[in-house]
Amino acid sequence: MDVQTRIGMPLDEFIREYDKAPFELVNGERIPVVPTVAIHGEIIRVLVMLLAKLNGIVFYTDTPFVRDEKSDRVRGSRVPDLMAYRVTRWTDYKNATPDWRERPFALIPDLCVEVVSKTDNYEDVDDKVAEYLQLGVSMVWVIKPRSEVITVHVAERVQRLTATDLLTGGDVLPGFSVPVADVFPKA
Repeated sequence: MDVQTRIGMPLDEFIREYDKAPFELVNGERIPVVPTVAIHGEIIRVLVMLLAKLNGIVFYTDTPFVRDEKSDRVRGSRVPDLMAYRVTRWTDYKNATPDWRERPFALIPDLCVEVVSKTDNYEDVDDKVAEYLQLGVSMVWVIKPRSEVITVHVAERVQRLTATDLLTGGDVLPGFSVPVADVFPKA
C-alpha cells in the first residue's frame, strides 16, 4: 500500500467520528470545528437571505465537503461557513451520486465563505483560502465583522471591499450584487 492511500480515513469512520464532534481533516490532522458567536451567525443568515434570491444552491450547515469525489476514503475535508453551487453542477452531482444523501458533500463548492470570528487565527484562514482555490473553488469571500471588510479571492486576484463597495457574484453567481454595508447587521 503506498503512502497516498493510507492518508485520511475510511468514509464510514469519518462520518461516525464527525457526528460525535465536527472536525476538518487537513494533512491527516483533525482540526475541531470551533463554536462561533452571534455576529457570525447573523452574517451567515443575512447572506443566505440575499443569496436565496438567486438561481443557486446554498448550504450553511456544519456538513463538510470532502476532497475525494466518488471515494470511500477521505483524505481531506473542510467546513466553510457557507458554500454555494451552481445549479447545473449540483444537479449533475446528485444524478451521478445515488447515495449523495448519506455522505458528506463530495463536490468542491463554487463559492466558499469564511466569517472571521474572534477564535480564528488569520494564518489558518489564509491557509483555508489557499486550499479552497487550489482545490478548484472559483470564489472565496472572507468576511471580517470587526472591520466590516470583505476580501474576495478569485484565482490570482484579491479584492478588498469596504462599506461603500458592491459585493458581486461575478461568473460564479451572475446577477448577485449587494452593497457590502448590507452584509453587516446594524445595531
